Amino acid sequence: MGIRKKLITIGAAEKHWVATIMLKGEADLWWDNIREIHDVTTMTWVEFEALFFTKYFLETDIEQKSTEFAELV
Repeated sequence: MGIRKKLITIGAAEKHWVATIMLKGEADLWWDNIREIHDVTTMTWVEFEALFFTKYFLETDIEQKSTEFAELV
């Protein structure tokens, strides 16, 4: 089961917290840096997702995955 599917079952406020627990290696270091420059206590899932996608995915990849996801619904 993918992380998105698991995150559907928890509240919006907890999503980024759960996702960050699963980060490893370079992504965990990236999150440590984000915590230093952003107030993550008020960060929403949408804000977390935008920061994460900007760091780890090309814009074209994001658009393609968004289209694929929309077609699933």
